[in-house]
This record gives sequence, structure tokens and C-alpha cells, in this order.
Amino acid sequence: MSRETIRDGALVLADGSVFEGELIGAEAPIATGEVVFNTVMTGYQEVITDPSYAGQIITFTTAHLGNYGVNPTDDESRGTFCRGIVIRELSRRHSNHRATGGLDAMLATSGVPGIAGIDTRRLTRIIRDTGAIPGAFGSVSEADLLDAARREPGTDGVDLVGTVTTPERYTIASVDPAVIVGKSLVPVTVTVTTWLAVPPWPSLTVTVKLSVAVWPFARYCVALLATL
Repeated sequence: MSRETIRDGALVLADGSVFEGELIGAEAPIATGEVVFNTVMTGYQEVITDPSYAGQIITFTTAHLGNYGVNPTDDESRGTFCRGIVIRELSRRHSNHRATGGLDAMLATSGVPGIAGIDTRRLTRIIRDTGAIPGAFGSVSEADLLDAARREPGTDGVDLVGTVTTPERYTIASVDPAVIVGKSLVPVTVTVTTWLAVPPWPSLTVTVKLSVAVWPFARYCVALLATL
């Protein structure tokens, strides 16, 4: 669907609070979940793909989202597990050399509904004062949304691990520490000396030697710092 097409919708909390807005992302008549908020200024893609938000509707307190787009590298997990997102304003276009697409398209592809144009400051104050609260948003009537919100069980006592964990175990192959992304590493021994005040020893000096592998240029930097 084109972003030029406005889909009116509303968010209704279980306490009866109503917020009017514009639906974005995946199309769904009703999206329900436990409404929470997140205060990040950047990293919206990482938050949306964070499996710890399973069963929840994420309210972003920052006013503008989507300006730098999305890319597969920044996903935090194999998919999206949140029930939806609530934002103040969605960027109509993105600009970033790493971007492979826009936030609205990512939400649609991932099956995550969202609602924009919401007074997120008012919503955040409600959540701050009452705690996470069940809610529902969509294109149906406010009465239907309120009924759905009050029937939403929330996340207490729900086995969410089973919904986000991998369906089967897998093994990650080991990597030769001497070769990473095609570049050779150089072994370097670093000596770290620290002073501790630990009774009954008021002056205890501890020296630890660490063997690490660094890029050749980093080895030069370590040698340079040793002369200071």
C-alpha cells in the first residue's frame, strides 16, 4: 500500500483511554498486546526485532522514526515477535548509505502492524503511572478495540520463551582466530598493572598479562603508547 494512502485507526487502552492515529505497516483489523514504551533515540530496528518484546506493543517516545531506513545486518534476531508499534511520526523517506529499505515496508513484510500520529507523550505518562497496560489498535470501532484490549491477558504467566526460541538446536562453526574477514592478526602480549586497597593489605599491586590478537596497525599503536 502506498504511504500516500491514509488508513485511519485508533489505539484504545484497557482503562478506556483513546488515541486517534494513522495505521502503518502490516494490515490488521485489530492488534492487541501489552503496551510498553522504549526511550531509544536511534536503533528502532534493533528494538522491533528484539525477542524480549514478544507479546507487547512498543511505544517509541522519540518523535521521529524511519529516517535512516533499515537493513538486514541490524536485526537482533531471526524475526519480529512484538505485537505492534506506536509512534509519533513516520519518516516519509529514508536516507542512509547502509539502508536497503524503509521502516514501513519492513513492518509490512514482517507482519508487524503499527499506528502513527499518536500523542506518545500522553501515552507514555499513562504507562509510567500505571505500568504496562493491555491495549488494542486497528481500524475497527472504538468499542471493539476496547473490548479487545480488556480481553488481552498481557504477558504475566505466559510462556513467551517457547515463542521466540529456535525450533531446533544448531551449531556455529569455529573460526580461526588468526584470520578474521580475510585479514591476518598479530599476537601481542599486554601487561596490565593495577593498585588495590584490600584489607588487610592497604597497598596491593596486581599485574596481569594478557595475550591478544590485534591488527598490525593496532600493534604499532600499542607499542607507541608503551613509550609515553
